Amino acid sequence: MVGEGRPEAAEVLKHAEGLTKRLLERTKADVLAAGRPVQNLAGMTDQERFVQRIRAEQGVAPNGLIAVLSTLEMTQSYDVYCQPADSAGTLVRRPRKCLHYYASHGHE
Repeated sequence: MVGEGRPEAAEVLKHAEGLTKRLLERTKADVLAAGRPVQNLAGMTDQERFVQRIRAEQGVAPNGLIAVLSTLEMTQSYDVYCQPADSAGTLVRRPRKCLHYYASHGHE
């Protein structure tokens, strides 16, 4: 983080977005290396049944991966709100949609 003391809210969010981007890229690379695509699901899909079907059809990858599922879900997250008197901004928690990844592993 830049400077000393407490980082500005915008810096914190920018840092978090960078971490998220790297995690997403690593997840996709690991899944492709295992020969399994990321499966995008609707929010109300029975994930256990979906994974069991993939396992029955494709088995378990050599690294133990069965599937990586992706779905949008409601969660609590943060936004930066700036007031004229607060140039650093303030982090405000609120509900919002968030992309989640679930990895399923197994043994043969």
